[in-house]
Parts: sequence; structure tokens; C-alpha cells
Amino acid sequence: MSTQTLPHFSVLASFRGIARRLLPVAFLAVAGSVMPAFQAAAQTSATDLPQGIADARLRAGWQTATGTHMTAIHIVLQPGWKTYWRQPGDAGIPPDFDFTGSQNLKSFDIHWPKPEVFGQNGMTSIGYSHEMLLPVELTASDPDAPINLSIQMDLGLCHEICVPASLGLQGVFSGQGVRDAQIQAALDEVPAHVASTARCTVTPIADGMQVRAHIPLPDTPRQIVLFELPGQPVWVSDAQMQREGTMLVATADFVPPASAPFTLDTDDLRMTVMDATNAVQMDGCAIAP
Repeated sequence: MSTQTLPHFSVLASFRGIARRLLPVAFLAVAGSVMPAFQAAAQTSATDLPQGIADARLRAGWQTATGTHMTAIHIVLQPGWKTYWRQPGDAGIPPDFDFTGSQNLKSFDIHWPKPEVFGQNGMTSIGYSHEMLLPVELTASDPDAPINLSIQMDLGLCHEICVPASLGLQGVFSGQGVRDAQIQAALDEVPAHVASTARCTVTPIADGMQVRAHIPLPDTPRQIVLFELPGQPVWVSDAQMQREGTMLVATADFVPPASAPFTLDTDDLRMTVMDATNAVQMDGCAIAP
């Protein structure tokens, strides 16, 4: 979860990750617009949707105990298609969200449920199959007035081809609403935040920086570490992992658009550790002595 005080959220990767590593995949570009105005429920038209999407809507949601409004972006995928998490992996296309067309929106939080891990052309991608349901928590500038929400999304959709698609969603939110079991289920799948006890070393490489993290976690089946650097637009490689006693050791390359070494703030480092059943998120990594 990341609080955005301006209505724009972007997840970026350098072209090293997309252009260099997805040469075997064919790309098509499509666009759609779904604009349901509602007070209690959203309606959409499948005729406006990009290839790979069966349905897309903003769920009506409810007013939380703190006065925010909990809605969700709900995208139902056509059979065999998938879309990507905020850090899509070597073979994924990162999503981008633009909230600048919204009115009476002070800030928002996107809550990302635990994603799936896919293999694609010998590479790894991170995302969702069947559907993507992202809870979005809205804070109004004026709590007594409705929030007019407008989201423009750029996202990747993949089956036998990968499609960089565009999608527009709009809705009006006011009143108490009704707690939504599907949104709540997605919130329950968000990785738990735990205090970071990891120790990191950071080393320059030819086109960026390499991070090696020692994370004190027990060995569990199908363990994977997903690195992010939210404050900077960088491409991040798939992590290489090994065990050193009680430590999970993960190494990843961080490559900025300039493809050169840069100042990497480990306080901004985010690590999501997933296994077959659970996921935790750690923010920040102390420099190893």
C-alpha cells in the first residue's frame, strides 16, 4: 500500500526489461473506455473493452470507519489471459494509473493482493490470472461532497501475444455504501507489513546497481523475493536466491533509464517475500556492516 497525495500513480520499468527481454513476444496496442457513473453500483459495457478483458468496473464499495471510501478496480480477464502486478518481473509489462481527472480527491491508497508467479519464454512474470481486483481507498478533499473518480490505466495483457492496453474507469462515490465481500477478500490477500530486519550490500554494476539482501526468514516451499524501488523509475531483475543457514539471500540488479550507476537509497527499498501460501512486505534495508 502506498498513499498518494496527488491523484497519479505510476509503476515504471526501463526498456531494458521490456524491449531487451521480450523479443520473442508479439505486441499489439488497444484502447478502451469504461465510464460507469454510479452512487451504489457500477455498470460496464464489454463492447468498449480491450482484447483480453471480459469485464471492467469500479466496485461501489463502502465508507470506512475512518471516513475514507473503499472501492476497487475490478478487471475480469478472458480465459487464458493474465495481467501484471506493480513489479511485473522480467517478462511483464508494468501498470500505470492516472487519477488526474478526478474531482474532490485528496489522496488514495492502492492495496495490492498477493500476486501469482508465471513462467514465460524461460523468464518470470508476476501478476494475476482470471481477474485482478485492486482495492483503492479514497480520501475526499471535502468529506461532505461526492468524489468524482476518473482513472486512466495503461496495463499489460498477455496470452499468446502481449497487449499494452489502455482503459478508462469513472465513478461517483458518496454515502455509506455496503461492505463488499469481494473487496474484503482481496484486502485479506494483501501481503502483511512486517518490520524489516534485512541487511543489504549495494554494489555498482555497468548499467546500474546490484543489491544483495540477507533476510532472516525460515525456508519454505516456492519462496521468491520481489524487489522494488518505489521512489525511482528503475527496471529490477528477477532476484537470484539461495540459503545461507537461517538467511534467505536474494540478489537483484537495478537499472535506471540512463543505464548507469546511481545513488540507491536502501531506505526506499521494498521487498515482498512470497511462498506457496503467504506473503510479507518489508520496507527499507539497513546497510550490512
